[in-house]
Amino acid sequence: MNFDLQSIEINVNSDIVFDFIANPENLPLWSNNYTKANQISAIRKIPNGQLKVELETIISKNKGTIDWIITMPEGRKERAYSRVNENGKNSIYSFILLTQPIASEQSETALDAKKLRLAQDLKVLKNVLETLVKYEVKGYF
Repeated sequence: MNFDLQSIEINVNSDIVFDFIANPENLPLWSNNYTKANQISAIRKIPNGQLKVELETIISKNKGTIDWIITMPEGRKERAYSRVNENGKNSIYSFILLTQPIASEQSETALDAKKLRLAQDLKVLKNVLETLVKYEVKGYF
């Protein structure tokens, strides 16, 4: 298996959640993988430092989707797919995590590590959004 699907309920209106996640500049606030991001690039954390990558954010508010295409310096592309769904006054944010096709044992180990990081990132996202809304912090949406 080379994928994992995780979701989290966020006690914030889905429009606010969508707008926050769709802004790539907010990515470092909730994803431990990035230290900086904008509309065209990001600084990604790697085991031995940082790496500048191209970042394309593809959004469809009508569908509730926020997808990313990350292009590595050597040209290899990684894709990430996510969706924000309304759940009454709250939201459900779902994220599909993919790993690159590699040897089975290596793939499982890589996926397990990424699954743990994603679970942590989703908890951080929930906390950040609920805190920003609670204290009515402007400028992130």
